[in-house]
Amino acid sequence: MHNAVRLALAVGLVGLAFAPHADAKEKAKAPEGPTFDKSAASASLASVDLVRCKVSGGPRGEGHVQVTFAPQGAVAKVLVDKGPYVRSPVERCIVAAYQKAHVPAFSGEAVTVGKAFRID
Repeated sequence: MHNAVRLALAVGLVGLAFAPHADAKEKAKAPEGPTFDKSAASASLASVDLVRCKVSGGPRGEGHVQVTFAPQGAVAKVLVDKGPYVRSPVERCIVAAYQKAHVPAFSGEAVTVGKAFRID
């Protein structure tokens, strides 16, 4: 009798281990709605004007930002990650300028895009 109980328990555990979870099924579904529009993101980031971020005696040259778009299309986060602007007084201005970027709403998770820029 004990063997029958052990076998039933083992079969039950194996069945649980291989049963697909509801979360896995949900993630496997094709996303509903539009996908992230890379062209729109590129155009939006290219239109950012950093002229007002240029200050006398401030850093010059190339820099790089990582811009994270939320599924609603708004910018969720901006990180200045390369160049002389990192932790400089100009960094706040650059972040504020890229915060204004926008893309059409999309389905799925937030998307982070890198963008090089230059202030001369």
